[in-house]
Amino acid sequence: MFGLFKGNKRLSDDVQRRVEGLSSQAVRALARNDADGRQQAYRHCLEALELLPEPPGQWPQAAQLFAVLGDVYWQSGDFETASNAYIDAISCRDALGDAALHLRLGRAHYELGDSDRAADELCRAYLASAHAGRGLAIFEGEDPKYFEFLKTRMQAPQDGW
Repeated sequence: MFGLFKGNKRLSDDVQRRVEGLSSQAVRALARNDADGRQQAYRHCLEALELLPEPPGQWPQAAQLFAVLGDVYWQSGDFETASNAYIDAISCRDALGDAALHLRLGRAHYELGDSDRAADELCRAYLASAHAGRGLAIFEGEDPKYFEFLKTRMQAPQDGW
């Protein structure tokens, strides 16, 4: 996009392993769903992001790290900062159109009361999931209010939901 991510640069194997390890540790810490886990996840993400050469968005690994940071803030109830982190994630290389990221961003906008942006992102999540052959699977395990809201803002597909 606009030549920002030209070339086929690769991370060194050592950096790749360290980033993947820190990312995995962050996801495991966040899964505990407590303040200590969120703090650990946050630290692991920042450490991993510091390992990536500038700008971090040129590396696909950064999208996962920003998404986890968004989840840290989401669990804390800070939907504005979560939204910003999800936007950073979607802005990373190869992340635009990722159904899970658009779902997360849509939820954050919904919780912030920004119904137009919520509808846009939830629609993107649904369409990306449907394009991948998964349809409504993107909404499984989510609070049903997000899908119910989407149905008020998007016309049902020809073959139904």
